[in-house]
Order: sequence, then structure tokens, then C-alpha cells
Amino acid sequence: MKEARKEGEISVLTFETYFDTEKYLYYLQKHSLFTSKNKIICMHHAHEWAPLFYLRAEYNKTMLSKQHGLKIYRLCNGSTPVDKWAASFYKKQGYYVKTGVRCADVCELLVVGNNVIQIYLPSELREKLFSLLDNHVEDADIKKLAQEVFEKKTSIEVVISADEKIADQIREMTVAQFRNSKK
Repeated sequence: MKEARKEGEISVLTFETYFDTEKYLYYLQKHSLFTSKNKIICMHHAHEWAPLFYLRAEYNKTMLSKQHGLKIYRLCNGSTPVDKWAASFYKKQGYYVKTGVRCADVCELLVVGNNVIQIYLPSELREKLFSLLDNHVEDADIKKLAQEVFEKKTSIEVVISADEKIADQIREMTVAQFRNSKK
């Protein structure tokens, strides 16, 4: 972590790489997902790429989610073959997932309990991520993705706020995307 500051109920963390950001978010999820009183977790992503790098960790997280009675809702802006492959993985584990949904235009989003976590990727990193994931899973250049996106030195802001009303509003809007449709 490059920097951290707290203003009231809002924490702003700055990370140097996407891998560092993800490592922190995995730690945060590991320690808060299963202690949250609200059992509905919401995620909004530009692309679904996590199973490409963290298949075992993602699988373990899905198993723990089931054991704790959590319902996970994932919205994904992208609809590339990689997004659909990852969505299929999550759906088979019982998650609610939709690809091709307008979300994560400005930031990625995670709602756990009363916490709203926003991840602001620099535009050049988002563009590179989009270009490298715009193909089939077997054609994804994992090494290039790791080097040019996840290990690239940059500045990624993560804003964490504890606000029950905002968390509930995002949760309701997310869950509404799945009414009258299959997982």
C-alpha cells in the first residue's frame, strides 16, 4: 500500500499495483464476508477475470459462501468469452451472475455488510485490461495480462465507506437485475 487516509467513516487507500489491490481485497473479504450480518454480497466488475489467476481461491471462497448461507450477486459490464467463461464458473457454484450489464463504468464496486468498497482503476489500466480480455479463454495472454495490467506500477484508489443506507440501496438495485430471470 502506498498511502492510507481516513476521513470520518471513509477510508481511502492507494495501491501501487492491481495485484497489491487484489491481495488487500482478498484479505478484507476473508475477514469480513463471513462475519457480516447481511448475507447478500454484491459485486460490480468491468470484467470477470479472477478465476484466470485465482481459481483455487475463488473456488474455496464459493464453498465457504455456501457454508455461511451467503448469496453472491455479480454484475459484469463485459460480455467477452472470458467474462462468460468466468460467469459460468461462478454460476455453477451458486452465484447470481450477469454479464453485459451497464455497471462499473467509473469504478469497480463491492458491497459487504454496511461497507461499500469502490476500486478506481486508472483509465490506461482499464483500457489495457479490456483489450487483453477481449478474446477466448484459451487465447488470453496471461503473462501479458499479469505484466501489463496486474504488475504495472500505477496508482489505484480504493474508497471504503460504512453506510448502511447506501449499501442497502446498491444491494437492492443489484438484486433487482436478477428478478424474473435465471441465475
